[in-house]
Amino acid sequence: MATTARAVFSHITKQVEVRAGKACIDHTRIAVADVVALLKAGKTPDEVRIAYPALTLAQIHAAISYYYDNPDEIEATFSEDDAAEAGHDRHRAEFLNSSAGGMRLASDPRFIAIIERARRRFAATGGLSLAQIRRKHRLQPKTSRRRTAPRKARS
Repeated sequence: MATTARAVFSHITKQVEVRAGKACIDHTRIAVADVVALLKAGKTPDEVRIAYPALTLAQIHAAISYYYDNPDEIEATFSEDDAAEAGHDRHRAEFLNSSAGGMRLASDPRFIAIIERARRRFAATGGLSLAQIRRKHRLQPKTSRRRTAPRKARS
């Protein structure tokens, strides 16, 4: 069951199925708050366009205009996001400090050993992934160990 988007401003729509009804730029899932966050971080509209290449400058300026007309709504979105992030961080800390699967991850020597091994491997490769190392040295991925005899050329 498709519902139509409710246009609330030029280039700005609200739709319950998209970003929980938050003000979004039309035909995208990019919220006005996303654009405003970049602007508050010191980005220019042209830099926002680079971050979101699907947007036109008209859509970006419409988001800015919507924010100036409805600052309380967008600031409330920022507050909700901050509260959700704080809750996530709190639950993550509780999980790491609680017994998870019968062991305390943060203090389990096996877990610490696994993490230390991963850190050493990462440092030994200079911070490169295995795929990046293969590309850098033009190495082919490992294939099966079974070798076949070379094919004879047909004459």
